[in-house]
Amino acid sequence: IDVLIEQIAVRLDFWEFESGMPGFHNYFGWFIISVLCSSLFYSSLTKGTYKSSIITLILQVMFFGSIYIFY
Repeated sequence: IDVLIEQIAVRLDFWEFESGMPGFHNYFGWFIISVLCSSLFYSSLTKGTYKSSIITLILQVMFFGSIYIFY
């Protein structure tokens, strides 16, 4: 989802990158941060279905995807 959000953020002037678009180091950095946070908080998560997580992901992709298409 970060790939989609980065494209929108640049178009809307939320931030900018030296080369105009984010490089590999940006995505790699976010991947490392997400792995660290996931490993720290995994044990405290309630085990069960991931229905709400999937719905949230789908809604975020639809939201940022529609901005990307229509802006």
